[in-house]
Amino acid sequence: MPSPNYLSIAEIPTPAYVVDIDIFQRNYQRFVQAFQAIYPVVQIGYSYKTNYARPIISENKRLGGYAEVVSSMEMDMALGIGHSGEEIYFNGPLKTDAELSRIISLGCKLNIDSLDEAERVANLAEEMGICFAVGLRIAFETDPILGESRFGIEFPSPEFEVAIKVIENSDFLRLSGVHAHYPQRDISTVDSTAGNVAKLVLHLHEKMGLSIDYFSIGGGFSGPMEPEFARQFSRELASFDDYARQCAAHFSGVVEQYRGYDIPTLVLEPGTALVADAIDYICKVHTTKSRGSGRSLAVTDGSSFAMGGIPKHIKPSWYVLRADSDRRDEDADATSTCGTTRTQIVGYTCVEGDILVDETSESIRVGDRVCFRYKGAYSLVMRPPFIRMDEVVITRSAEGGMRLARDKIDPDFCFESYE
Repeated sequence: MPSPNYLSIAEIPTPAYVVDIDIFQRNYQRFVQAFQAIYPVVQIGYSYKTNYARPIISENKRLGGYAEVVSSMEMDMALGIGHSGEEIYFNGPLKTDAELSRIISLGCKLNIDSLDEAERVANLAEEMGICFAVGLRIAFETDPILGESRFGIEFPSPEFEVAIKVIENSDFLRLSGVHAHYPQRDISTVDSTAGNVAKLVLHLHEKMGLSIDYFSIGGGFSGPMEPEFARQFSRELASFDDYARQCAAHFSGVVEQYRGYDIPTLVLEPGTALVADAIDYICKVHTTKSRGSGRSLAVTDGSSFAMGGIPKHIKPSWYVLRADSDRRDEDADATSTCGTTRTQIVGYTCVEGDILVDETSESIRVGDRVCFRYKGAYSLVMRPPFIRMDEVVITRSAEGGMRLARDKIDPDFCFESYE
């Protein structure tokens, strides 16, 4: 059965994640172009954990992006839309032997997170009789800007030296790349990450005679935001071009050092930068309540539990789409919160703190749709199966219009794995 088409936001079922494919495409292309301007070979590994909605990961693949995953579930998603193992970067601190065996057999790009993991991969590759290229995730804890991290192998450190020896002493492993990721999103962190990774690439080449295929500075980039919304963040946010220009001096040394060799690929693993402003969360006001204190409540079919990714102290960017124009004025007046000193827009759950907008003086009516921007990152993927599971996913594009991409989830799935 073909997916329903919708002519306007007023027609779509709520609550809904509305995925704007054109915005994702624009962000992807601008991000890639910014870094291609300062380095000759660039590859995107889109961060599946940020948002693995099928329309998003499919568009990423269509645009030439690879998949950056941290679990078998995400790897299966990538394989399911047609990625080969070679187009999958597998990161993360926890990988079982069963997962590692699959990663090796599929030829994924594995970034090893610990010395123990390096030893296990060496043993598994030998048992399987498969020659396998590996990367190392690195932590730069002596850098005052980057500081402590619970991920990766510290450089410089004795553990790093041992990990290199494990790889060199194996007849089945080859060091293919290095990877680091810090999530702070400010330009100073990106600058320090790029600088440290570039120095490590040069160290491996100059001091250890090791040429690698790729180096990754991970994600941790901000995406486009309205100035008023962006001002709420204390960190120094930057544009895609700003990030790239800050990295340029570090990467020029890699280009020079590898002159006459196959230059390693610069791998970037953006998530939030590409998807945050590409998805809106839309819910509908179902009832209103008035309190004697002058406070009113507008109860929606949405929930703050479905809109994760932005800290509570950040005021959301939102707007109201009014109820159908054929609603009679007297009906609208009877259900309006107009005239109160404070209106809270709240969710459907039985949790007191499920507040979508803490305070507004705007008139909110039954039937209005409240639209929240910047809901693409860590929202749908962190939505728990809690009380109701009514969110649908709608795709929107200039070419395809608005279509239902995913209906609400059948709650039976919560019980399928029980005996």
